[in-house]
Amino acid sequence: MRPAGLLIPVIAAAAAAAPVSFEVQRERSTIAVRTDKTGLLSFAAGHKHGIIATQFSARICADPANLEQAAVSIVVPVSALRIDSPEARQAAGLSPSDGPKASDVQKIQPKMLDRLGAGEHPQIRFESSSVRQSGAGTIVLTGPLTVRGRSTPVSVPVAVKQAGGVYTFSGKFPVRQTVFGITPESIAGVVKVEDPVTVFFSLAARPTTAACK
Repeated sequence: MRPAGLLIPVIAAAAAAAPVSFEVQRERSTIAVRTDKTGLLSFAAGHKHGIIATQFSARICADPANLEQAAVSIVVPVSALRIDSPEARQAAGLSPSDGPKASDVQKIQPKMLDRLGAGEHPQIRFESSSVRQSGAGTIVLTGPLTVRGRSTPVSVPVAVKQAGGVYTFSGKFPVRQTVFGITPESIAGVVKVEDPVTVFFSLAARPTTAACK
C-alpha cells in the first residue's frame, strides 16, 4: 500500500488534470463569416461580404494539459449579426474600402436577417460532440452546427496557442448555405453569392479553477 504522504501529490495531480471552465475574453474574440461571389460578371459587379457576430456566448470546458477532453458550445443570436461594417469585413479577411455603400448596407442587413430566419430561428448554435488531436498545437472539433433550425455535422480545425496564461482557439471552416435551406442571393442570374461560405473564429480564453457545469 502506498504511504499516505505519497498519496497527496498523486491526488493533487489527478485534481489538476480535471477539466475546468475557461473564461472567454469577449473583447479579444471574434466570430465572422465571409461570402464570396461567382457568375459571368462577378469580376466587375457585386461584392464579397463580411458578417460579424457583435454578441455571442461560448462555453469551453477543458483540461489544458489534455485538450482531447475538451467540450465547446457556442451560441450566436442572429439579430446580433452585422454585415459589411468595417469590423465585419476586416474579421472576414476583406478590405473595408471594397465593400458596398453605406446606403446599400442598410438594405442588405434586413435581407440577411430574413434569409437566416431571425424571427423564427433566433439562434445559431454549435456544440462539439468529439475532439481529436491533429498535429502539434491543433485539434479538430466535430459536432452539429444549427442554422435556421436545421443541423449539419461539421469538422472544425482549431489552432491552439497559449501566451501569458491565455489560450487562443482560432481557425476557419467552410459550410454550404443550401444545407440550411438558404438560397444564395442572385443578381439577374449573372452575379450571385457562392453557396459555400467561410466561417472565421478566434476565441481568447483563460482557464479558471471552477469545475465544468
